[in-house]
Amino acid sequence: SSGGKMAALIGTTNNNLEFESPSGINENASVQAIIDLDGILAFKHPESEEGKAASLWLGGSFDEQPEIWKQASALNHVSASTPPILFINSDMARFHAGRTDMISKLNSYKIYSEVKNISNSPHSFWFFNPWFQPMVKYTVDFLDKIFKNK
Repeated sequence: SSGGKMAALIGTTNNNLEFESPSGINENASVQAIIDLDGILAFKHPESEEGKAASLWLGGSFDEQPEIWKQASALNHVSASTPPILFINSDMARFHAGRTDMISKLNSYKIYSEVKNISNSPHSFWFFNPWFQPMVKYTVDFLDKIFKNK
């Protein structure tokens, strides 16, 4: 989930990334697709239950650190340069916080997205059978759709 949250945040802040290549030259990084495995998209959202834990991660409560909370939420960074995204979610609704709003924003920019819900699954479904294989299939199918059409 934290990896999915970070993937969504990195992908939605796509234009702000730089990396040092093996040659030592800084280059712009370009995220071309996002896979969000049960990662929340907004820390301060009616669907989010991340208050206490997020306060520890983000250096204070929302009232104390509102800008950091906003910056840490992928939902606040969706733009025309956001790449296509696949949301793979468990049955635990709190990990879908902001997904519907993000899809609305993506749709406004005509950015492709898919949602796959894995029924009767725990939050950590990606580690276990019988949920591992469907998660892999959803991921491969999505990436094939994105990259084989380029």
